[in-house]
Amino acid sequence: MSIEELLAELDSWFNEPHLTPPRAKFLSKLATLEYCGWLEERFDELVINVSIECGVRDNEAIKAVIKATHGFTYKSHLREMLVAAIGERGVDAAERAMCLAHPNQLDTLVSALSTLKIARGHLAHNSSLATVPQQITIYAPSWCINQQRIVAKQISHFEVCLLAVSRAIHAAV
Repeated sequence: MSIEELLAELDSWFNEPHLTPPRAKFLSKLATLEYCGWLEERFDELVINVSIECGVRDNEAIKAVIKATHGFTYKSHLREMLVAAIGERGVDAAERAMCLAHPNQLDTLVSALSTLKIARGHLAHNSSLATVPQQITIYAPSWCINQQRIVAKQISHFEVCLLAVSRAIHAAV
């Protein structure tokens, strides 16, 4: 089952006519957490692909960096893993290529990941039974579907730029 199918299934349950508020909350929480899990896995896959493309000889070192990384923000997680794979200059070159090929898309991706990190943090670190002293936003599964579609496209664009830079690095070695 793909992430798109999983989120669609959660959304169909969310839209059932006799949905109770607690069940709506659980389905929304699950959709957000599944989307976040997909992002972490997608980032891991991206880093592996980039390291292979640029000819990294010690794939175990890259796997260790991936294993030690828990999260999906751009600067603290994805970018740091990419730096381990292709170096700071390689990541800078890929970011410039992304900005030229797809203006504003990298900034939009970074912003979307930041928004998701906040939402996920509230959901993952609070019980559904707890009374929360502040109001938090819980996004419906349909929000996750839309965000996943947008972010997946941005990641794919960035991956193309990263792989082109990785090939250039490999060719220069």
